[in-house]
Amino acid sequence: MQQMRNAQVADTFTHTQQQQIRQILEHEISRAEQLLLALQTETTALGEHTPEPLEVALQTKLEKMQQLEQATNQREQLLNTIVNSNRKSAVLDYGRLFEHNEDLQQRWQSLMALAKRCQQLNHVNGTLVERGYQQSRHALEILHGLTPFGHTDNSINSSDGYDHAGQTTYSNRTHSLAQV
Repeated sequence: MQQMRNAQVADTFTHTQQQQIRQILEHEISRAEQLLLALQTETTALGEHTPEPLEVALQTKLEKMQQLEQATNQREQLLNTIVNSNRKSAVLDYGRLFEHNEDLQQRWQSLMALAKRCQQLNHVNGTLVERGYQQSRHALEILHGLTPFGHTDNSINSSDGYDHAGQTTYSNRTHSLAQV
């Protein structure tokens, strides 16, 4: 029933409503493109291993995410007003809502493709951050005389490699590189 209602509403968008929706979708697409650029800048900054460009990239990314969220809220508010005539109802299926309007459907699909690319790049960046964290942690453990898998000095005890939760166990060395 909701799908039929969405299709009926899409068929009855006035010219003014179509223009408003188009304008909001274009604004949202612009914000998503800016977020994608910010994520690409973040990827570059992560590769440089220097804090200043990374701080700037992260701040820019947060700003772009907030701007995109505001644009998304504007779209949702406008469409809920148009579709529901100020009544509360179920979540709109935008893909089906726009299926009878090729122009709006194309813009919606562009927005969804951009959102997916942003999500994927953000995941890649998160993986890079996690890898850098693990490498830094490992380097600090070596400097503090901790080695993975229960190795202390030249002794190897493979049964101490993981604890009951599956976490790597570490043993103290007698001499830390930081103390030498």
